[in-house]
Amino acid sequence: MIKDYMKKDFIYGKKAEIKIKPILEKHFNINLVHTENYHSFDFFDKENNTYYELKTRRIASRKYKTLIFSHCKVQFIKEHPEYNYYFIYNMSDGLFKFRYEEAKTFLKYSCARSDRGFLEKTWLCHIPSKYLIKIDY
Repeated sequence: MIKDYMKKDFIYGKKAEIKIKPILEKHFNINLVHTENYHSFDFFDKENNTYYELKTRRIASRKYKTLIFSHCKVQFIKEHPEYNYYFIYNMSDGLFKFRYEEAKTFLKYSCARSDRGFLEKTWLCHIPSKYLIKIDY
């Protein structure tokens, strides 16, 4: 049962990557390559030294005051400050971008979820949803 929930979310995210990649390439006028499996980010733009992380959610962009991503991504950013970083949120009401700025994010130490059939505790970073910029396509 646990694996079914995780597999479902994984497939949902991978399908979104395939669909959203050409939209991002057109919007940013870039060529993206998929990063290897288990990389902290989904795509890389070699020409502009920029990583992109796609987060696909089944909710509207303003449902909550903040949106989250895993703290391991900030660890990667801190280890590689020579790159630029974008978080892309594929939400029920559109596609949104956020150019990572440490000053606009904050860390929350104890977050948990249980919607995938078991308790998951992790460190998460929050982006205030007011900083999301809609991508028209």
